[in-house]
Amino acid sequence: MKKDQFIAVLFWIGLGVFVSIFSYRFGLGSFRSPGPGLMPFLLGLLLCGLSLYYLGTSLAGKNHEKDPDSAAKEQGHGETSPKKIIIVIVALIAYALALEKLGYLVATTILLFILFWTAGSKKLTAVLSSIVTVLLSYFVFAYLGVSFPQGMLKFLGV
Repeated sequence: MKKDQFIAVLFWIGLGVFVSIFSYRFGLGSFRSPGPGLMPFLLGLLLCGLSLYYLGTSLAGKNHEKDPDSAAKEQGHGETSPKKIIIVIVALIAYALALEKLGYLVATTILLFILFWTAGSKKLTAVLSSIVTVLLSYFVFAYLGVSFPQGMLKFLGV
């Protein structure tokens, strides 16, 4: 394990401990009546656990990963360009600003298309993946009673 990887793992372990300690102070409640700190507490523990697992497998020599750059090039992925990073950041900001006006279905479909396309999917695959993902998430959460911003589709009663 390289020194910078070791430092990164220690950072994630520290962040997990920090989140767990401070979320514990909010109160965990119980599983029937969860407190505001339960979910961040569990996520902090999960972060610590995954980081410790990675550290353990790396130090034991079981994690025989190649250099991430060479592995990405072998899979046909190049470096992430600054242009793609800017596109993703702008898309996320635009999504936050447009969600109420456009509504969940339209805004999230556009966001997911941009994210899938930026990640390297072909346009048709990105469009279909975006639509399927948004519809599935919409129907699952609507079934659970979650309401979404209707936006410009309000007249359809969606």
